[in-house]
Amino acid sequence: MKPLGTLVLFLLALSLSGCAAVEKLSGKERIEDEPPAKLGDVEQSVKIIQKWSYKAGSGAPPRSIQLVPALDRGLLFTAGTDGTVSAVAPDTGKAQWRTRLDDQISGAVGAGDDIVLVGTSEGEVVALDSFTGDASWTRQLSSEILAPPAAGLGISVVRTIDGHVYGLSSENGQQQWVFHRQVPPLTLRGNSAPLVIRGAVIAGFANGKIVAADLSDGTILWDISVAEASGRNEVERMIDIDATPVIVGSVLYVSAFQGAVTALALGSRRVLWSREISSHVHVSADDENIYVSSDAGLVSALDRLTGETIWEQPELLRRRLSGPTALGNYILVSDYEGYIHALRKTDGKIVGRRKLGGGGFAGLPVVYQNTIYSMNKQGSLIAVTVSDS
Repeated sequence: MKPLGTLVLFLLALSLSGCAAVEKLSGKERIEDEPPAKLGDVEQSVKIIQKWSYKAGSGAPPRSIQLVPALDRGLLFTAGTDGTVSAVAPDTGKAQWRTRLDDQISGAVGAGDDIVLVGTSEGEVVALDSFTGDASWTRQLSSEILAPPAAGLGISVVRTIDGHVYGLSSENGQQQWVFHRQVPPLTLRGNSAPLVIRGAVIAGFANGKIVAADLSDGTILWDISVAEASGRNEVERMIDIDATPVIVGSVLYVSAFQGAVTALALGSRRVLWSREISSHVHVSADDENIYVSSDAGLVSALDRLTGETIWEQPELLRRRLSGPTALGNYILVSDYEGYIHALRKTDGKIVGRRKLGGGGFAGLPVVYQNTIYSMNKQGSLIAVTVSDS
């Protein structure tokens, strides 16, 4: 065990402009030095199949940059940190077009309104024509962009790491509105991606709040705390919402680091339930359950309506899990060694495993036509599915 004070000094040494970049922590009081759980034998009743792999750009992504794909008009859009942006056919993994920007891409990819959006480490958002890959416009914003932008109804929404959310014209990049939330002195390196839905934009912040704004003019519709800070120092008080929320019907589900997994009714803006589970990765949902990977590596299924635990899977502790992704009758998670694990939805039993390498899933994947499309941590877009053995 390492004293928390040692961890604080380490995090402060990593800080940039007062904000530290943190990969993950497993608890408020102490950090476990125990090694990752060893993988036991698995009765392979499910085959994990990699359909194809597409190299999105040269070079491994820098630490803590997670570039995710986007799906629009039946095409996958992806990017590499070296500035490469591509449109890829989901069935074949073949590029329909491929272009190269001059700057390092740090936040990708958003798509909508017939454009593809990426963000750079220099704070620029670049829009490309989704049909051809030609540059449409570029806009300089206030700071680095880590979250995937979003676009809809003529507005492109871009989040910067200094707490600003911008609404830009999808046609020419002109600023339509902006709002800001204060960034705590210590945060995880990453941002929750903005969601564009029903004429509104919804975003989670490092202060434990979910904010909704009118998409047309940026007027704040509501601002709700779903996690409360507690503790004696900045490390203990971190309650970063780093994962992108998931909406099922009229309910929003979101996880917070050192906070909780929360269900929020969008209509009444009332918290339906909250479970004290620390997670900085996305949750997944189906009609019945919410699936969560905790920062300690415990995978859980929670009843979607009540938040009660349905099952827990403890065999992957400390293996730095991705967020879970629901696919048919199974839940897929990856770990730091590049193993993909298939868990049965009904009871959480591990029923399939395959090592694909590449450091596993990075960020929120796209699920389309019974296939998971995800960037891995070495910069390749992979297509993964499962079949019963």
